Amino acid sequence: AALVESVEKDEPPTIFGHLSVLWRCAFSGDREKVSTLLTSEVMKTCRRDFEYSWDLACVYAKLGDADRALAWLENAVELGFLNHRFLAEIDPVLAPLRGDPRFQTLMARAREKQAELEAGP
Repeated sequence: AALVESVEKDEPPTIFGHLSVLWRCAFSGDREKVSTLLTSEVMKTCRRDFEYSWDLACVYAKLGDADRALAWLENAVELGFLNHRFLAEIDPVLAPLRGDPRFQTLMARAREKQAELEAGP
């Protein structure tokens, strides 16, 4: 938390800084600050990148907002975050979503997309 606070205070704003602060806010349960930090510009940047989309999925999962978490996770999968085993079994922040049928459907789609990718042309 101290490192994130120093980045937030001393560094020029970057997507990495924003995401770090968002993670800190999620772990402290500060929904208000998450809402403040998620400007249209930050969301636009995150919507284009699967890792940033996964970050936001985790932020929302940690805050208990399954709908938004799943929406961002779906975006991550559509953009190419296909490591379904990591998402479905290992990532501890996503654990609260694992019982949701929408999560299971999304993981099946990620498995299929990964299998297609591995099969090649």
